[in-house]
Amino acid sequence: MVKLKHMNKYQKGFTPILIILIALVVVGGGGVLAWKYKLVEKISSPVPTTSLSPSSTLLVIPKVTILPTPSITPIPSLVSTTPKDGTTMIEKEIVGVLRSSGLIKEEKQKLGLAAVNYQVTDFNTNQPPYGYFLLSDELNDEMLGKCVKAGGVIYNGWKKDPLYYLSNFSVLEVKKIEKLGNNNCAPYESFVKIFPNAGEKVSLSGVLMRQERPAPDIGYDYQLKLLKPFIDVVDESREINVMQVVPATNDIWLKFEKNINKEVGLEGYVEWGYAESRHFRTSNIIEDK
Repeated sequence: MVKLKHMNKYQKGFTPILIILIALVVVGGGGVLAWKYKLVEKISSPVPTTSLSPSSTLLVIPKVTILPTPSITPIPSLVSTTPKDGTTMIEKEIVGVLRSSGLIKEEKQKLGLAAVNYQVTDFNTNQPPYGYFLLSDELNDEMLGKCVKAGGVIYNGWKKDPLYYLSNFSVLEVKKIEKLGNNNCAPYESFVKIFPNAGEKVSLSGVLMRQERPAPDIGYDYQLKLLKPFIDVVDESREINVMQVVPATNDIWLKFEKNINKEVGLEGYVEWGYAESRHFRTSNIIEDK
């Protein structure tokens, strides 16, 4: 072992550095440090020699293999359901009773629904929409009052803002419609409710007929052409020849539909309706009068 006292000043300063460099080579496992020597590293391929000044050191890092970036196939875009005019097309299928629209000519023009004559409504729910106006020129009275299933696209091209009470309605552009059994719908109550101010039960006789709704949300769909005038106790000076009649239950509604344009007997209660009108809420029907 060389004693430090026989070394010159330059050698004494170099020895600790040399020891550190040797340790780095051993620990680094593949790196080579050089001082005042030509360096040739051989890991996987030759590296050019490099001349170093006495005050320089070079750390050679083992070769790192960089893997190629895998190619990514882009996911195709979803098919848009938005037509060129910017409106969103939403497909919808509804089950309800086919009724008259209740829209007068001026309302149809104002709303841009001149071709609408019917609606599907009577969902027996408190959640809007309460009805769907049907945009179609192929419908007729054949399915009026019947339980139907209609399918199509929600139409957003109508102007519903001017009439506030129609904000809970929607418009369906009909693509298909089919008649179901009336047992698939439940537009009325399941049992007769007797109101405290119902008054005495009344019996009426006449021909049961359909009528157009006075408004989309007023469910006056039937009337009774009386065999003899009815005198209402609230106004004995006025004779009623045609009475608006409403089924009290789903069972009575089913019987109504079987007796359109037939003479029947009705039992029920005369009640106040919309705009101070009077209607007859039917609790029983006597068929084949």
